[in-house]
Amino acid sequence: MANGGCGDNGGSVTRVGSRKDLARGDRSYASVSTDLDVTELNARTIPESSSYVAVFWRSTAISSTGTTPPPGSNRVHALTPKALGRRSNLKLVWEYADAAAELDALDDVIADSNALLNKLTAWPTAWDRQLAPFRSDLAGVEQLLSNRHGQGDSATAAALRSFRDASLPELERWPQN
Repeated sequence: MANGGCGDNGGSVTRVGSRKDLARGDRSYASVSTDLDVTELNARTIPESSSYVAVFWRSTAISSTGTTPPPGSNRVHALTPKALGRRSNLKLVWEYADAAAELDALDDVIADSNALLNKLTAWPTAWDRQLAPFRSDLAGVEQLLSNRHGQGDSATAAALRSFRDASLPELERWPQN
């Protein structure tokens, strides 16, 4: 039972985890809600010359950020403390927290798109923030290839290493082009 199967200990562990995820979702959604005016301004000031981006932001992003709670919000907030301790509700809480975090990330993408496309003074920060996941993926190539199923000596692994090695210096040159 101490490993989370059933019983009070498992329920309390699940309840604590659910509360943490619920708080994470609430923080993300609050961030989106408080920045809604700025997000709308950022979306509206994306240059018309970038109409494919502007159309996307204006038609979908603004309407989905901050004006409507993330999916599952009402159900999650209606759960009693006891219900938060049930494993069957854990997925619902995770889905809510992940949806709210996704909205918060979309809010950042809209701001970064505006900074990049309008060449605002904040564009270097926006550039770094948007490239961070790619840089992280490149940095993790060796660890990925060295794990048990990584096949680090295969032709595919060699190609992946070559791509990483060619991409890293290019990342530094891209903003200057």
